[in-house]
Amino acid sequence: MSMPHRRASVPLFACAIALVLLIFHGFYTARGLPAPRAAYRTVFAELGYVLRYLARQQPDRVIAARRAGTLHLFSAGDLEMQVRGYGADGARALAAGARPALDRLKALGVTVVPVLVPTKLSMYREELPYSIGKRGRWSRPPTDAQPEDPDFVHQTLDQGLPEAIDLYEPFRGFRRTYPDRLLYPPLDYHWTSLGSAVAVDLIARQLIDRGLLSVEPVWLSEGRRSLFASLLTDQYPLPRWYLARASEFQSEEEVVRFVTQPVPEGAGRLIVIGTSFSQFPPEGFLGQLRSVFGRPVVAFVKPDNGYAGGFQMMKDAHLKVRRGDLVIWELPLCCLNLGDPAIATDFEVEPEPTLRQ
Repeated sequence: MSMPHRRASVPLFACAIALVLLIFHGFYTARGLPAPRAAYRTVFAELGYVLRYLARQQPDRVIAARRAGTLHLFSAGDLEMQVRGYGADGARALAAGARPALDRLKALGVTVVPVLVPTKLSMYREELPYSIGKRGRWSRPPTDAQPEDPDFVHQTLDQGLPEAIDLYEPFRGFRRTYPDRLLYPPLDYHWTSLGSAVAVDLIARQLIDRGLLSVEPVWLSEGRRSLFASLLTDQYPLPRWYLARASEFQSEEEVVRFVTQPVPEGAGRLIVIGTSFSQFPPEGFLGQLRSVFGRPVVAFVKPDNGYAGGFQMMKDAHLKVRRGDLVIWELPLCCLNLGDPAIATDFEVEPEPTLRQ
């Protein structure tokens, strides 16, 4: 007796999912990748974003490069800031907007030390992939736009802010000497704990030469720690379950602390003005400064602060500056925003104590 032949069944559910993903993929390819938002956090949306990533489609604001099997992400805004015309105009605007405030603080007996933090892209500019798409002015290579020249932008800032400590050449020298030690993590445009430690060590030694610090910094290596998603990975936007499992999104950084110096009675304050580069833990920039300088610390830092935001925070808090204060102004070059206002000069001043007769 012959067995009846079974007809092959079509997996309708799998075909439906594939069709939905194809429609999603085509629609958002034509529309352009949107910013992450809650409405897109569905199962189909998450799978669609993974599909786009696997197809090597890039968001507007991210530049991706792969070196020796490692994914490195860069901020497209960093490229914009080191294009000669735009970046140099931003540098001149910054110097002109800051000079009256710096001169005013100096007259009040307050020392201000601007610290110029180079962009991650300027450290790796020889590996910039120019085939990153046609969307946005930052995606054009220098042959199609203005010459890319971070050297020129830093020189412009150094001339306008002669009191500044510029980390550009020291960072480049460190990278040449230690090419495998990361000053910037692969997946973020902020510096690593090692990067901020190199900066703090350089700042301390230069201020020793200026007579503003007496004790040399002492490093404490704390091993390594894992790094996770960043503002750049959020631009894709990939689901957390994919970021946690994909090997190209796993990385580590060196963790560095410093021996903490005691705070002597009557020491002047250390006022830190900055952005998201100033992290609070002991192994972050702010914590490292606190350990090395041995001064009471007052911080006016937050993300997206621009170059004038910290000064505005100080004004809003009605901080009264006093003679002997030391201001560290953490200034990443990704914050050269032509739209930022000039820094106000009407600082509140704490009256000096009068001597009794």
